[in-house]
Amino acid sequence: MVREVGAGATSFKPRDRVARVQPTGSYARWKVIAAEQVFALLADVSCEAAATVLFQGMTAHCLACSTYPLAAGETCIVHSAAGGVGLM
Repeated sequence: MVREVGAGATSFKPRDRVARVQPTGSYARWKVIAAEQVFALLADVSCEAAATVLFQGMTAHCLACSTYPLAAGETCIVHSAAGGVGLM
């Protein structure tokens, strides 16, 4: 949740619910984050659901883009019905 906004910031206001992908500092009580590094959560999306989707989705993204960067024309199946990706 946005506590306060810096000078010139117009994308968010205090008490807006936001999420971000970069985990560094995630356990901090407060964190200064650039507005372009977060996105607003829709009213009907819980904080728990947003955290789950971001974390599990990042696992699939990391495997398909960093561990083995897929090239044009290659096929990838994301398989994890019993795990977090499957629950997504």
